[in-house]
Amino acid sequence: MGLYQEYETDVQAENEGVYHTFKGGFKLRLARAGGGNIAYMKALADRADQLQNMTRQELAQSGFMAEIYAEAVVTAIEDPDGNFVDREGEAIEVGSEALVKAFRDLPEFWLECQTYATDKEYYRPLDEETTAKK
Repeated sequence: MGLYQEYETDVQAENEGVYHTFKGGFKLRLARAGGGNIAYMKALADRADQLQNMTRQELAQSGFMAEIYAEAVVTAIEDPDGNFVDREGEAIEVGSEALVKAFRDLPEFWLECQTYATDKEYYRPLDEETTAKK
């Protein structure tokens, strides 16, 4: 397989996101964390000074990356059954503090989002055969 066939991604998918279904039936549209996601890179750049002044431990404890994901990675939520809610039963919205809190409080949910949003395979261009099956 050639260089471009191995590494090329769909920049539109990286920026707009691809839906991932979670346990509970809700779906999050996750833009790529990195790659061609302009909003992600801008969110990191906007916080460069803050990031530079943090130790690794402070970074891990701060929820810094959870804020970046809430702002620039989660681009939409589909929750037909009303399962994507906070502890009080209120719907969690894109970019909200409640979403950041869910990332901080639920490490397995946070890890699943990170794993999905950093895997280039989810953001690969669709070939004609895949497109025809949709």
